[in-house]
Amino acid sequence: MKKGGGKQKGSEFERWVCKKLSLAMSNGKRDDLYWRSAMSGGRASVKFKKGGKNLTQVGDITCIDKLGSLLTDKYVIECKRYKSVKWNALIYGVPQKGSIIEFWKQVRKDAKKAKKHPMLIVKENGRETMVCCLSPHSQLISLISSNEFCFFDVFKFSDFLTEIKSFL
Repeated sequence: MKKGGGKQKGSEFERWVCKKLSLAMSNGKRDDLYWRSAMSGGRASVKFKKGGKNLTQVGDITCIDKLGSLLTDKYVIECKRYKSVKWNALIYGVPQKGSIIEFWKQVRKDAKKAKKHPMLIVKENGRETMVCCLSPHSQLISLISSNEFCFFDVFKFSDFLTEIKSFL
């Protein structure tokens, strides 16, 4: 990839996710329910820093039609497309730069501010797209321990799309 191409790759991935989520939520009828958030969620971050709230632009994906709001009212969706997301960091507990742990901590922090659930959609080169969501037991674990480690379920994105309504 040429220098600076990572941003383009990430933007293309976000657009692809928006279309797939739109088709899934509309039973294959529409591909325009979601689009990329302004500044990839940065607009909401700026607003939060100033003490305000922008709950519709938090994360990478925003709803642009009320039919899609069932998903974005409940979840902050972050998308990551990398050569490697360093899944092994989960096993060894080392939050390396560009690792799944780093991405999960970011979306958890953003979701907490927005009082929503975190969702991470991640694609590694040559691998299937995956979805990471909170495990049902993760809230109990966080009550028992102050450890902010990673507890989440991982699904194939293709499986998630066929079962998306069960997440709502």
